[in-house]
Amino acid sequence: ASGLTLIFGITRIVNFAHGSFYMLGAFLTYQAMPYLAPDTVGGFAAAVLAAALAVAGLGLLFELLVLRRIYGADDLLQLIITVALVLIIRDVVRAIWGPNNVSVPMPADLSGALQFGGSFFPVFQLVVFGVGLLVVILMIAAIRYTRAGILLRAATDDRGMVALLGINQARIFTGVFTAGCFLAGLAGGLAA
Repeated sequence: ASGLTLIFGITRIVNFAHGSFYMLGAFLTYQAMPYLAPDTVGGFAAAVLAAALAVAGLGLLFELLVLRRIYGADDLLQLIITVALVLIIRDVVRAIWGPNNVSVPMPADLSGALQFGGSFFPVFQLVVFGVGLLVVILMIAAIRYTRAGILLRAATDDRGMVALLGINQARIFTGVFTAGCFLAGLAGGLAA
């Protein structure tokens, strides 16, 4: 959700393909797990990170090759292109991994539950909550306290002024779309 919000907030494109990037993160994590010590937390984390980076790379390519050409176009054209990407990614996933559900085995250190008071909380769900909290903190820090964050806020508030200042909006949009796809891939990897 944070990646989708980031993309829409800056580029004003409703990225219907965001869920497909999420799905790719899950399948790429599944694909990477056998090669990265599948029974360890480190292997799982490396697979999730590798999948998120791969999804970010695919998002970067899509933004550079397709979306960059349609930022000023009609909303309907943007909708059609992102929906087309959903269909393409779905068919590629079916061709590579088949129509059956797959899942990543849970590392032993992340299984089980912790007891607080009279309630039990699954360890993995606490880890996912912690990663989500870390993402929120990092996004807030980046948007509030970095030069890139200042440019993002400026591009959101007044695109014309940002252009007059000579700031390359295309780079901002590319960075935002790539970061949003990274977050989708990260979430998909964790959900795998």
